[in-house]
Amino acid sequence: MQKYFVDGDKSQWWMARFFDTNKGGSYPVLDYHLETGTWMLDAFYGAALQSMVEYQAEVNRIFDEMVVKIIIGDEPLDSFDKYVDQMMKAGLEKITADVNEWKNKK
Repeated sequence: MQKYFVDGDKSQWWMARFFDTNKGGSYPVLDYHLETGTWMLDAFYGAALQSMVEYQAEVNRIFDEMVVKIIIGDEPLDSFDKYVDQMMKAGLEKITADVNEWKNKK
């Protein structure tokens, strides 16, 4: 950081963007969520469940399509719920149920 801010070495720009507390770097955002308890990691670990094997590719395809269309403006942000419904029907509902069942057995 010293090299970037004081010496003007721009090769370490990524360090400044990550750690800079004055300009909204990523690290302070992460630190905030850890301190406030609002950071949540994916609780599922282990091999993919059968429902993931069967449905995850299609769910991911719908998700990726949604993100691209909303970002480039082909779909309004209000269409998010429509895509969630499509993902649920494409297998996300089954995946969610299976993960919850897995969690409840722990």
